[in-house]
Amino acid sequence: MPSPSRSSYHPPLAASHLLPTHATVLAQVQKAREAWKTRRDSVTAAPLYLRILQRVPELLAELEVELVESMSAYADALLKQNKATSRASALWLMDNACRSLPTSGLLAFEYGRICFQAQEYVSALEAFRRALHIRPRHLAALDALENLKNLALDRWHFRMLNDRSRNANYQRAIFSCIREQARRLGRAPRVLDVGTGTGLLAWMALKGGAGDVVACEVNSVLSSIASRLLDREKGRVQVLNLSSYDLHLDPPADVIVTELVDSGLLGEHILPVLRHARQHLLRQGGCIIPHAARVHVTVVESVDIRHRASLDEQVRLALGGNANDGDDDLEHRSTGIHSKGSSDSDEDSTVPDVRAEEGYTCESIARLPCLRLTRPVTMPEIALSDPPPRMETFSEASVIADIDLEVIEDGVADAVAVWFDLDLLPSNSESDRCAISTAPGRDGNGWDQGLYFLPKHLALRRGHVSRLQIALVKDQLSFRLDPTFTKPTKAENAKDASVVTSLCSSPSSERAATEPSVCLHSPPTVDMAEMDIAHMNDVQHHKVYQLAIAERAAAALRDNNPLTTMIDWSGNLSVLGLLAARLRTLEAVPVTILTGSKESAAALRALGRRSIYRHRHSGIYVISRSDENAGSTLSSLISEMIFRCSKKDRSIIENGRPDSPHFHVLVIHDFVENTGWLRQGAVEELRLLHNLLRSRSGKMADPSGLSVTLMPAAISVFVQGIEAPVLLCQNRLVPENLLGFPAEEFLDGLGVRKFRELDLSCSEDYRPVTGITMAFRVDLEHVASAKDMDNTAPDTVSRAQIELPVLGGQEGATLHAIGFWFRLHLGPQNEKTDKNGICDAGICFDTGPSGFNQEKTSYRQGAILVGATPLVTSERVHLEVMWSIVRGIEIVLLGID
Repeated sequence: MPSPSRSSYHPPLAASHLLPTHATVLAQVQKAREAWKTRRDSVTAAPLYLRILQRVPELLAELEVELVESMSAYADALLKQNKATSRASALWLMDNACRSLPTSGLLAFEYGRICFQAQEYVSALEAFRRALHIRPRHLAALDALENLKNLALDRWHFRMLNDRSRNANYQRAIFSCIREQARRLGRAPRVLDVGTGTGLLAWMALKGGAGDVVACEVNSVLSSIASRLLDREKGRVQVLNLSSYDLHLDPPADVIVTELVDSGLLGEHILPVLRHARQHLLRQGGCIIPHAARVHVTVVESVDIRHRASLDEQVRLALGGNANDGDDDLEHRSTGIHSKGSSDSDEDSTVPDVRAEEGYTCESIARLPCLRLTRPVTMPEIALSDPPPRMETFSEASVIADIDLEVIEDGVADAVAVWFDLDLLPSNSESDRCAISTAPGRDGNGWDQGLYFLPKHLALRRGHVSRLQIALVKDQLSFRLDPTFTKPTKAENAKDASVVTSLCSSPSSERAATEPSVCLHSPPTVDMAEMDIAHMNDVQHHKVYQLAIAERAAAALRDNNPLTTMIDWSGNLSVLGLLAARLRTLEAVPVTILTGSKESAAALRALGRRSIYRHRHSGIYVISRSDENAGSTLSSLISEMIFRCSKKDRSIIENGRPDSPHFHVLVIHDFVENTGWLRQGAVEELRLLHNLLRSRSGKMADPSGLSVTLMPAAISVFVQGIEAPVLLCQNRLVPENLLGFPAEEFLDGLGVRKFRELDLSCSEDYRPVTGITMAFRVDLEHVASAKDMDNTAPDTVSRAQIELPVLGGQEGATLHAIGFWFRLHLGPQNEKTDKNGICDAGICFDTGPSGFNQEKTSYRQGAILVGATPLVTSERVHLEVMWSIVRGIEIVLLGID
């Protein structure tokens, strides 16, 4: 979180503030400034400033920044001592200062920051709100509050708490179990709530007649929230910020309740947790809720899921296979891929196997574009109250079921979709069953379904039977389709990736696609987030960027200013640098790629070895942000990327050779995350890059010979009004669904305005109610070359007031949010008009929903809530849209008329 700026200049105090009787105040101010300005002695300066302002509060406007700087430094120093007493002193110091100076918005903000660092999250929320009450336009406080709300409570908590059926069944089960235990024991039972979250189940246990309740929660933010919500029940409930593995109960619990289940059932490790709790924390004869789970499975085909599970085989081939530019006379050889501190000999050149770091994802299959290939089947019950023993590998001992599935549609098996019935108590018949269902399509359902990735994409034929093996491996569900019952097909698997092959196709790569591969060693596995894999498989994105890079390189040659080097700053496992390296126009241009981790750097080096042809005169340089040898600062990383060029190119900048006056850098930068938001810190990084390049250009014979081309060169922001009640369900509570749990007032205060990772093309969740308008276009070259901003002042890149026409036939519609996305301008603008009537074409890439000028891509969209306003067709929605360096995209509803 940003802190107040540190200025070396302090203006003299206004004489009007000082009365003759305050002559000693001036001496104290000088003493405080000498301690802070000269010696940076916050221990001396902070109390002096505070005493001065307590005595003469009229000086606050002139001394506020100095006070806050010294107070923050003092509190930070106390926190760094990492002692309970020092932590308490830091909080007391800031709290006392805020009480003494209740009109200081900066001080309230800094108190919130200190509370956050001390993990006092409820106090941090209150401090940030107080700062905004004093200074409503304090963008840093707005940003900090929004981030803290997201950290404090995932949006799915609201969905769960709003699921009345789930709440009612848990309450019924808890009440029943407590009554039964009380009857058997002759006393009110003791209840343990494992993973209490917001404290709902612990509250139910108290209302059901528990003698006392122990609630443990490993997440410190949630633990603070639960303590706040259960504060009225002090003496009967303990909320402990502990894992149940670290808990010691004496006497043990009579009842254990938990909901450590996710949409994939076992993702929150309920089996090992309950295995331990049953042995160490539960009285013999005690009760555990939930009792068991009945899992339902079906196999689905989904291109979207396929592209998020692993790197598509055809993409791997296109990026990593031996390639040439079509000249059959060329010989092929492996070309060095360099990285700081490494050489070809110490790297494995096998093309890596990129896979999702999690074996499954959670989505609503009612909304996901997918085809259900088999009839749903119920697998044998999984005992939760008495978990089975842990198995480490997929073996005969770990298999819990072999299920024959009736195939009802032709297709490729991409994933096993899972939902379940959670039996909270043992039952003898269906009529007395107390269970929660996560089945797709259930009204009020707060659950998604689990989609378990299948390692091999097998073709299933309608009318056939396929066998599915289900195992418990490391206390997680694992699935395999028996290949003896199905046959894989390359045609279906390659259908959606064929365009990638055309990006860098060659006779040798086409032969490799049809010939069986021989691998003496298993390829290294690189685990990545599923959306990062989807981005690597984004054919549309790669095709447009490669076309733009080729156009830029050709234009530079025509202008007699050829590219000297190229920097791929897209982050993590970007393949754009590798695609550029395959272009003939860039064969002599060094390519530098900045990655996010050592694993992704190793993967790119391995891919790069297979993608560079013999006639390349320069290599690819891969630098990882986490590499200890790469440098400790962003500046050193930039220097490393620039100067790991060929010696000839380095001499142009370092020696300023008159015969080589030009140094032309192409920088590819990913300004937009595939979550739909602008990447945080992107502008600051580009400004730092520009400053470094400008400083180096002074060594050239002609400093004007330095030129930097950014890609994208500009960004346009598009907005559209949407009806999205689904966002309200993730942002506020419905009181009648809570069954009396007193959470509404506090948790509604944790509602957020901004949402990311939305698929606005999903008509079940999002309905367009206005037209689409381009808010503004930002020239990134101008933004990146601007001077560094002051962290305390908002740096608004662009601002526009626009109006959106309400679409026809919208009577009864409600405006809930403004969706937004971006157009990345990769080449020069021309005057063509796109299908939306917007004169903003050229080579560009849109991150908008499918149907907006493009095919579906890996990018999602963002949205900002603006309330719930009924609309009439003839009306127009008036907005102010701004892009702030501090907060990203911000949208304010000005009115509707």
